[in-house]
Amino acid sequence: MYLAKGKSQKAISFNDLSLEENLTYIKFNLKDVQEAFYMFDITKHKFEGSPELPASLVQKIATRSKDLKRNLNSVVSRNEYKAMLKIIQKESHNLDGR
Repeated sequence: MYLAKGKSQKAISFNDLSLEENLTYIKFNLKDVQEAFYMFDITKHKFEGSPELPASLVQKIATRSKDLKRNLNSVVSRNEYKAMLKIIQKESHNLDGR
């Protein structure tokens, strides 16, 4: 994917990817909760008004039960997590039941 964007693997950023490419990355490659927060922080302005990205991140965080069990309080108390939930709540009408 990074070659299609004309960048090296180390130089590519989540901001270089489209919404669909980021959603695919979340589904198949997201490593952990920390990377989820990093991805949200990097892309929140680019995809403002698109609740699909934070919704997918929250879903992935919730299904990564080993991370969540170990760090539940530290995960849900993070400002990034609260910001994701606010975007989902505010823009939920754009989710189309996904």
